[in-house]
Amino acid sequence: MQRRHCLSLCAAALQPAASAWAGAARQRVRFPRPQRQFELRRWYPYALLEQALQRSGWEVDLQPSEQVMVQSRALRELQEPDGAVDVAWSVTSEAREQALRPIRIPIFRGLFGWRVLLVPQGRRDALHAVQDLEGLRALTLLQGHDWPDTEILRANGLRVLTTARYDQLFAMLERGRADAFPRGVTEVEYELAREGRTVALEPHLLLHYPAAEYFFVSTQRPDLAEALEQGLLRMVEQGDLERLLQRHHGAALKALHLAERRRIALNNPLLPSATPLADERLWWRP
Repeated sequence: MQRRHCLSLCAAALQPAASAWAGAARQRVRFPRPQRQFELRRWYPYALLEQALQRSGWEVDLQPSEQVMVQSRALRELQEPDGAVDVAWSVTSEAREQALRPIRIPIFRGLFGWRVLLVPQGRRDALHAVQDLEGLRALTLLQGHDWPDTEILRANGLRVLTTARYDQLFAMLERGRADAFPRGVTEVEYELAREGRTVALEPHLLLHYPAAEYFFVSTQRPDLAEALEQGLLRMVEQGDLERLLQRHHGAALKALHLAERRRIALNNPLLPSATPLADERLWWRP
């Protein structure tokens, strides 16, 4: 019986958390310090992590890592016996699920796979003629070198230019090194507010591929994995995960007019077979 692969909400999952952690001492849980500077409690992954653990009965003290960590570094730290973090989050892949313990509840309800495009300022309508994947293949796109969507885009025959530095991507776009920079629909509001003098939102296109961003923990932390799974399942069942997501990102999603855009579907060869695509409660649709 593949219990951890199954997301049916059996009655046991909705009962009070197991006595192994209920009423236990306050737990320290370390997470990767973000590259962006903002109030942590207004950051959706932090708020979700805190609520999920509280729903499982944990008294939790969430602490950022001492150093800012890119995603690849955080996932490596989880594999170390004395790693600097206890939990991280990332788009899933077969390799990541083999090396770490995934909590198979997409924390952004699959929104990572819905992508709009940033373009150089003054070229807002330059991609209006792009109708399909073939048209997209004529463009040069930007991504981070260790981002999983880089591999996804290339697997669909798209030309992708990469760099290790997040900030440099916007400078490359401004200088015309590429035609567009695909961004997640939950990310682009912040980036436009910060970079809007040099980049613009392309108004016509919406890329989509199935993708799940999970919390990951070390295989040596079944207690933390169980607590996260139980807490997230409660939030899904009671509608609180969707409400939290809307509170943090609902206005930005509405402003993008996603249902009115031309949708281009992509394949995701990195998606593990265990991804719970059939459970409609877990996924967002425009």
